[in-house]
Amino acid sequence: RQRTDSTHVLAAVKALNHLELVGETLRHALNVLATVVPEWLKQHVLLEWFDGYGERFEDYRLPKDKTERDAVSVVIGMDGSHLMACIDQASDLPRLAALPAVQTLADVWQ
Repeated sequence: RQRTDSTHVLAAVKALNHLELVGETLRHALNVLATVVPEWLKQHVLLEWFDGYGERFEDYRLPKDKTERDAVSVVIGMDGSHLMACIDQASDLPRLAALPAVQTLADVWQ
C-alpha cells in the first residue's frame, strides 16, 4: 500500500540534502587547500580523495539505496574528521584553520 503523506519523502530529501551538504563542504575545503598549500595537502590526504572529491556532489552521483548512502556518509565523515585533525596538528601553518572554507567545514562537522 502506498503512503499518502509526504513525511517519508521529506525525510528522504532532507537526508539527501545533508549528505550533499557535507560532501560539497569537504570538496570545497579540499579545493581551497589544494590551491593554498598543495604540497601539504598531498602529504596529508589519500590519493583516492582527489578522484572521489574532484566532482560536485549532485543527486545523480549519490547512491539511491539507503544502506549505500549511509556508508558514503560514514566515509565522508571520517575523511572530514581526518582532514580537520591534520589541520589542527599543523601548528606550523596556523593560517589553514583561519581559511573560510576550513572554518565552514569545522562548523558543518560540529
